[in-house]
Amino acid sequence: MKNENEIVTSIWGKITRREMLKNLAISGLTIGLSGGSLNQVFAADDVQSPPKELNGTPFREIKRFQSVEDELLDLKKLQKYGTPKPRTRDTSWFDKPSNAVGVSLLQFTNTPISPLNTCAQAACATMLNYHKKAPKGFTGDGITNEIYRTHPPNYGDRGTSFYFTEQILVDYGLKTWTGRSNELTEKVITEKLKTWVSQGFPCIVLVDIKIPLKQTFGPTQGHFVTVFAYTDTHVFMTNWHYKKVGGWANDWETFMKAWSLPDSQNHHLLLAGWA
Repeated sequence: MKNENEIVTSIWGKITRREMLKNLAISGLTIGLSGGSLNQVFAADDVQSPPKELNGTPFREIKRFQSVEDELLDLKKLQKYGTPKPRTRDTSWFDKPSNAVGVSLLQFTNTPISPLNTCAQAACATMLNYHKKAPKGFTGDGITNEIYRTHPPNYGDRGTSFYFTEQILVDYGLKTWTGRSNELTEKVITEKLKTWVSQGFPCIVLVDIKIPLKQTFGPTQGHFVTVFAYTDTHVFMTNWHYKKVGGWANDWETFMKAWSLPDSQNHHLLLAGWA
């Protein structure tokens, strides 16, 4: 067979011999080529099918990830010690650890517009995007920015209240359920969290971040996160600095202490949502 990449003149203009033979074959006009030769022509084609759309994620396609790198980066060890495997992109995607129950999802973090008091808006962005209720026409940080525009922190620099956080989800079209251990007891609210998450419904909780930071003094540092998975030993949350300053602790004991908001009148606040 002659050189397939040779430029020839055809009824389709100047194209490679391989492209001409393909066009002839499709037209049913190929003469003098065996089935094996035709197979060579089509096998040489490097055109790939378009990627499948990722439901509920208005972002560009996630490329191949986590193959050889799993072992090179010792990601299994990170899972064992309570760190989920991240995929790198404009907004972070967290895979559900293989030994956990829950979901994989895109996490949103505090908007650059107001990075110190928008954790509630970031948690809402995560929940709304997961349930396909995110503001239309926005991607990445733009989603959090839009939520911040429509629902800025009702306490200003001090942040957003728990019940206003629920209102954000409601205003964007989610049905919600809230609870606290003051009314349900710590045991029941913990079982509620596990039930929601294990059934595929991430939940927003409010924690005192100074506890996972291992600070023993100072005022409450409230931080909204979205719980998306858990194991017998660890709780996995979005907007959580797993590697910052040695890593924010996320074992169950530390999480329960932080979630209890020991210096607050309300304890173990839980917000679930569904479309």
